[in-house]
Amino acid sequence: MRALTLISIVILLSCSGCFRYSEALTVDQDGAGRAITVMLFPASNNGNAEVFAALEKKLNWQEGAGAPPDGIRIETTEIQQEGRRGFKTTVEFDDIRKLQSWGQNSPFNNMATLRTGSTLEYSRRFAPLGQEILEVPGEEWQITFSFTGPGRLVWHNGTRADGNTVIWQLGLRDLFGGTGRSLGAKFVYGTPVWIYVLSIILIIFAAVAVYLSRRRQV
Repeated sequence: MRALTLISIVILLSCSGCFRYSEALTVDQDGAGRAITVMLFPASNNGNAEVFAALEKKLNWQEGAGAPPDGIRIETTEIQQEGRRGFKTTVEFDDIRKLQSWGQNSPFNNMATLRTGSTLEYSRRFAPLGQEILEVPGEEWQITFSFTGPGRLVWHNGTRADGNTVIWQLGLRDLFGGTGRSLGAKFVYGTPVWIYVLSIILIIFAAVAVYLSRRRQV
């Protein structure tokens, strides 16, 4: 069986009722992190063993994206959850840039991160799909992306935010309809500049107080 693209997986799973997909990506201040994806589909789709095996190969990047570069570790396990069957894939990386540059067929090839000074910007672009794909019962889809960045979240276009985690909850048409969908967030980490400014002001005030106190004693 030929290697499955992400769109091929979408078509296969959309034929079997409510499909659930979640991806939680975490990036630390040093650029290392982990991505955990969970893909669940109804037990009625379990009969196609060939498709199920192909999905597992795709999720392990045994086809398509090629072997992962040094610094990336992948583990995929089959799971049963909420009456559904699926896979949980954990990807650990020592540098987020390796995910971006590794394999055009990997699910992360549409992601970009920009680190400048104490700022991290995250973006992800999903291109629109053909109308024949969007005609599947997309209202039954549950697609969730989350991104946790270092430091303080200062901007995002997600559904909601929880601390420094941005969450996007989308349906099939939300993600792939129209002109597609872009996800984005911006984080600022490290010690805020205002703390340094305040510290300098306090030091100046302390120095002035000491000077005035000594003058009064003379």
